[in-house]
Amino acid sequence: ECVPPPYVAGVEIISPSEKGFFRELQLGFVENLNCIIGPRGSGKSTIVEALRYIFGYNRTLDQLESKDLVTAAKQRQKRNLVDSIIRVAYRVSDSEVHFLEATYDPQSDYATKVYDIDGNSLLVNDVERDGRYPLRLFGWSEIETLGREPARQRDLLDKFIKELPEKHDRERAIRNELVSNSRRIRTELE
Repeated sequence: ECVPPPYVAGVEIISPSEKGFFRELQLGFVENLNCIIGPRGSGKSTIVEALRYIFGYNRTLDQLESKDLVTAAKQRQKRNLVDSIIRVAYRVSDSEVHFLEATYDPQSDYATKVYDIDGNSLLVNDVERDGRYPLRLFGWSEIETLGREPARQRDLLDKFIKELPEKHDRERAIRNELVSNSRRIRTELE
């Protein structure tokens, strides 16, 4: 059975100045699970880092337990994505494809713009939180960590619930309100 959209249909990474790892790379993906396989030094991790960057996952890199993984990811991006334009074709529905585009900027964790098939700019402030562009992305080290840590496995499953980020935001707001109310009550009792 074919998995329905949404899914990443393809990625393109180009470096006009040829300073990036890929002068010109174009990859097509299938609707379900995609694995990038190749010899050491062929650019597998660079592709993962380009996807991490364009989807805005650099902003949550610090949530990784291993600071070594965070450092390695950011260093790989700086070294291999310099002067690189990253484009992703994302099938949002059976009849609609959006194009995500970002030029890698080591000073910015998020620079993605989204366009429709006609090249019209779409107002998408945050690809990761928007809900129309789900992606589960794992480098080799992250897969090893995921396999050993049940808490990370639960977090991964939670990401399949589209409404969860909104619910977490609401929970944080309620908790903040409770803390504020508690302080006010203590002040009035004193």
